[in-house]
Amino acid sequence: MSDVVTLDDLVRPIGVERFVTEHWLPEVPFLSAPNPELVARLRTFEALSSPEALCSRLTKDVVLFGPNQFRGKCGPSEALGRLRDGFTLYVLALEQQVPELRRLATATADALGMANMAVNIEAFVARAGSVSSGHFDHDINFQILLEGSKRWHVAENRHVRNPMQPYHPARQPDGTYIAALDEAYARDLDVPTQMPAPDRVFEPAAGTVIFIPRAWWHEVESITDCFAINIGVKGPTWANGFSAALGDLLSGEELAREYCYGALAHAPETKDHVVRRFEQLRARAIQHLQNLTLEEVYLAGKTAVWRWAPAASDRAIVQTASGWALDVPAISPEPLELDDVLLGLVRKLVRLKRPFDWGHLAVIATEEIRGEIGAVGLWNLLTDLVEAGYLVRVSGELNPG
Repeated sequence: MSDVVTLDDLVRPIGVERFVTEHWLPEVPFLSAPNPELVARLRTFEALSSPEALCSRLTKDVVLFGPNQFRGKCGPSEALGRLRDGFTLYVLALEQQVPELRRLATATADALGMANMAVNIEAFVARAGSVSSGHFDHDINFQILLEGSKRWHVAENRHVRNPMQPYHPARQPDGTYIAALDEAYARDLDVPTQMPAPDRVFEPAAGTVIFIPRAWWHEVESITDCFAINIGVKGPTWANGFSAALGDLLSGEELAREYCYGALAHAPETKDHVVRRFEQLRARAIQHLQNLTLEEVYLAGKTAVWRWAPAASDRAIVQTASGWALDVPAISPEPLELDDVLLGLVRKLVRLKRPFDWGHLAVIATEEIRGEIGAVGLWNLLTDLVEAGYLVRVSGELNPG
C-alpha cells in the first residue's frame, strides 16, 4: 500500500533481518541511506507537505524547545509564529490530530510484532541553528527527515536502562539541576544532569531515517531549516503485562476480592486468619503465573470496553441445518454461523448484559484464551463482531494485531 511505511522503508540498505539483529535487539543507533521515494510518498499527505500545512491541522498544544534548555508549550494557532521566533516545534500525538496518518505505521508495527496502538506519530519543525539540548527518552524512535539536514550527538545511557519517563536536564533558579524522574531505577544513582560525551555523531540528510533506541542520550542541531516526523514506539512493559494479567485472574476469584486488611493486626485470631489467607492466595497467584501465556501478558491491561449493540438486544444461539449460529434478527436475517471452536465462547458472550472489558474476558474465557482461539484470536473475534455491527466498542485502543 502506498500510504503505509514498512520497516524495510526505514532501514535501507541493510534490510529488516540485519536491522533487527544488529540494531533493534541490541539497542544500537542506526542511520539509513537516503530514501527519496519514501519522502515523496509521505509528502502526498497534505499535512506533511509543508510546516504551514501541518500547523493548519493541529488541534492540541505544541511543545516548544528553545535556547538554554528551554521547554514550553503554545496553542496550535500560535505554533507558526513561535517557529518564526526561532523555537523548535515538537508535535505530539499527530495521529490523533491528523487521523489519516495513523495507518502510516501499521506495517512497521506488524513487522516488529507490536500493537499498532503502541506506535505514535510525532513531528519536529526547526529553524537553522536551533538545538534540542541533550536528553534521553522513554520511547524508541525512528525519525524520518523530510527536509533539511541535522547533526545528532548520541551517547549510550550507562545509568538508566528502560526508563519509564524522559529526562530533560533543566537548571533551576538556585543553579542546581532537576534530577531524573527514574533515578530510583538507575544502576548508578548518580545519574548525570548533563549529557555525557557523545559516543558517535550522525548527520542525517533529507530522506534518511535515524533510529534512536530507548534511553540513549541525544542532542540535535538543525544545520538548516528542518521538517521531520517520528514513528515512536511505546507500549506496555513486561511489568505492566504480568501485573495486569495476574490481577485480572485473581479478581475472578472470590477470596482474592476480599479486602486486604489485618496484616498489622495484633489480635492472634485476626493475624492467623490473614496469614492463612495470604498463603492461600500466594499459592493461587503462583499457579496463575505458571499457566499464563505470552498473549495473555501482552494483552493484559488493555483499556478497550465493549457492549452489545442496541440492535442486538434480542440475541440467541440457535441450531441450524449446518450447526450452531448467532441469531440477531434486527442486524441480519441470516444467523451468523459459528464453528465448534467459537461456539462455547460466544455462548458466554451472549449472556453478558453490561459493558465488559478485557479483564472480564480474561476470567470468563480463560479456557478459550489458553486453547485453540488464543488471546489475540479472541480480540480479533471481538473486532469482527464490532465491524459487523453486533458489538460496539465503547472506549479503548485500536485492534492490537
